[in-house]
Amino acid sequence: MIEELFKSFREALSIPSKNDIEVLNDKIERIEKLLLKATATDKAEPAKEVPVAAKKEAPVVVEEKEAVAVVKEEAAPVATKKPAPAKKTKAAPAPAKKKKAVVAKKKKAAPGKKKEAASDKVLEVIQAQEEGADFKKIKAETKFDDKKIRNIIFRLHKLGQIEKVKRGVYKAA
Repeated sequence: MIEELFKSFREALSIPSKNDIEVLNDKIERIEKLLLKATATDKAEPAKEVPVAAKKEAPVVVEEKEAVAVVKEEAAPVATKKPAPAKKTKAAPAPAKKKKAVVAKKKKAAPGKKKEAASDKVLEVIQAQEEGADFKKIKAETKFDDKKIRNIIFRLHKLGQIEKVKRGVYKAA
């Protein structure tokens, strides 16, 4: 039962078996022997110089042709092995087109006036309160949304510019 399951997986994934690998090794060894034999005969016979014009049409040694034919013949079964067919899957629906976001142009500050950073505004509100400013007071004076204020408070605390007195209450360090 398990062997049949393993065999079906091996065939589905086109994994060669031990026997397939041994057959390929035997073929490779035969090809190597033929190539060694062909190169040995080339070394034994002194090479004749062929004029440049005749090099294009120089005759090929008969043994080399046989070696090439054997290589092609033995490589053919390996090349003809077809990969396992891909499983059909349901087509995914086409993604919805994204709408382009309209980007508002930033207003430039008047010359001579510097734009104050949001973290500076929050820090000023906290510094103005000696006993500490709570979250509601910071939100009322800066008119920032909750997420922005939380991020600024986190950053200022991390930089050591403010301290937490208790939950939701902060004072300058």
